Amino acid sequence: VVFEFEKEMYLKEGMKADWFGHPLLEIVHPRNTREIFLKKNNLAPDTKFIGLFPGSRLQEIERILPVMRNSLAELSRQGLIYKGIVGCAPGIDDKLYRNLGGANLLYLRAQTYDLMAYSELNLVASGTATLECAILGRPLFILYKTSPATYHIAKTLIKIPFVGLVNVVAGEKIIPEFIQGDCRPDKIAGQMQIFFNEDRYKNEMLARISKIKSKLGQPGASMKVAEAVLSLLDRAAN
Repeated sequence: VVFEFEKEMYLKEGMKADWFGHPLLEIVHPRNTREIFLKKNNLAPDTKFIGLFPGSRLQEIERILPVMRNSLAELSRQGLIYKGIVGCAPGIDDKLYRNLGGANLLYLRAQTYDLMAYSELNLVASGTATLECAILGRPLFILYKTSPATYHIAKTLIKIPFVGLVNVVAGEKIIPEFIQGDCRPDKIAGQMQIFFNEDRYKNEMLARISKIKSKLGQPGASMKVAEAVLSLLDRAAN
């Protein structure tokens, strides 16, 4: 299993389970320095930007990217100007991103970890990307919006208090979640105002995020899993 709490769940049900850490720890790190990242994307050294990660599925992007775009526009109207940079998912056409996000955003491919690492804040669709932000030690807000029917079914079936993996791993709400009816530009921009204007709020979030990485174990999980599988096969053969 990839999370320690999953091991505990299986053991409680009388099933065998091993946990060696999370494989993301081996791959999540910036590929370039901030200076190189900015130069590569024709951004000035003093550019302040917010990373936008609207998900990897078409329906997610269609629902969430416009909310992200409008949240930045609302923040700008309130006097805080940040460049919005979208981390584009593989297999999704550039035209779709531009139609949904407009001309004021920058769209990048294959630079996810650099963008996450150097953004002032990341707006992230709930999923693995929230955990990647935490591993990088970067602040984030979690957004998610789906169809009313899908949301109703999910809410009925899934009995956990949080949507974001970061909050699930933490066991408490350390990151703001803007889900469904709360996934609105005015609410998100209002919370961003607090984040950018109140150092205490920002520092508390960063301190809590820093503790998440330790809950994911140590790097090297993939090798440990392979060794465990080989050991089981060896025992079975003998």
